[in-house]
Amino acid sequence: MKNNLNLGVSENIQSAVNNLYSKLPKSEQQYFEQKDFELWQTVQMASIRLGQIAMDVKDHFRNQGARNDLGNRITFEQWIDAHGLSKSMVYRSIQLARGYNKIQASEDPDRELMLTNYLALPKKYQEMISTESVDPHKVTLILHSDEEYRNSPHFKALLKDLDQQKQDNDGLKAENQRISEENYRLTKSNANIEASRAKMMEDLEKVREDNRHLQLQLDQAKHQAPEEVEVTPPDYEETKQRLAELKSDLADREADLKQVKDDLKEAQDNQFSKEDIDDLQAQIDQLGSENEKLRKQIEVEQDSSNKRRLAFERVSKKTSEILVAVNKIDVMSLYPDSQLLSQKELAQTDLDNLAQWFIDKATQLQSLLNHDDNSPKKIIDGEFKAAAK
Repeated sequence: MKNNLNLGVSENIQSAVNNLYSKLPKSEQQYFEQKDFELWQTVQMASIRLGQIAMDVKDHFRNQGARNDLGNRITFEQWIDAHGLSKSMVYRSIQLARGYNKIQASEDPDRELMLTNYLALPKKYQEMISTESVDPHKVTLILHSDEEYRNSPHFKALLKDLDQQKQDNDGLKAENQRISEENYRLTKSNANIEASRAKMMEDLEKVREDNRHLQLQLDQAKHQAPEEVEVTPPDYEETKQRLAELKSDLADREADLKQVKDDLKEAQDNQFSKEDIDDLQAQIDQLGSENEKLRKQIEVEQDSSNKRRLAFERVSKKTSEILVAVNKIDVMSLYPDSQLLSQKELAQTDLDNLAQWFIDKATQLQSLLNHDDNSPKKIIDGEFKAAAK
């Protein structure tokens, strides 16, 4: 039998039919082959129609609650069983109808030829076309080829080439997708880098602007006379408090002396005994002597405090003047040229002497800072001994 009628029968049945027709004369074989073709068309169209009806019913079940009132009382499978149909046959008919409808809806000028060839295809090809699981170029080739050409080596070679071409295209698509993603990543990364660079340049410009302002302030400070600031010695308040206490003590003793003098006058007026008067006179002499010593101590403390305050002011002013002068010395201005000279050449300049001069001056300053604060203090002798710090 030359035509593959695709009646859904097994190969054994198909072989039996072919053997049966082989016993007939040529004219009879042609007759039965024509009838078989008509039977094949009828069966195929019936299967397609069954598939179309089954799709409508299945869609109706799928839309229950929206366009119908089935209420889940029956299912699509129950509907199939109720009509004595095979589920596999129904779903096979649905697949066949889907492929047929797609071809019929196309605008290909060879649509009728494609439909005829589609119905004559083996089941696996029909299923691939209906489920769109095959390359569109391969579908076009299959639907425009008759059975004899489809079984030729040339057709199989074309299918193999299409498969290879599809594989290559898929590889190219994957590579293009990878390149596209990499380009996107690089573009985004470049954008981030540019944003970071712009932010860094903005920060750098701000730092430069701040440095320019600071340099202007420094240049102005270098050419200005040092500002005289009155700064009190660290122990000024302590010395002030000590002087206040000594003055208060002196005032108390002056009051005591006055009281004793008053007592002496009263004793003289009231003609006290010579012994009482002598005792009061002795107290007056003692208080007068002690008050005189206390006044001298106050004068020493006051003089020492004034001297230390004036010394502190002079040292503060002088160090400020020296610091301003030193700031005007730009040591790093020597850096560019010094980098061009060898150690031997540098040794012939006064660079080493200059460095030693700074070191000597630093040592001298350090010795001033490290003098002994615990040197002996001057003591004023008397009953009220006190150290002048």
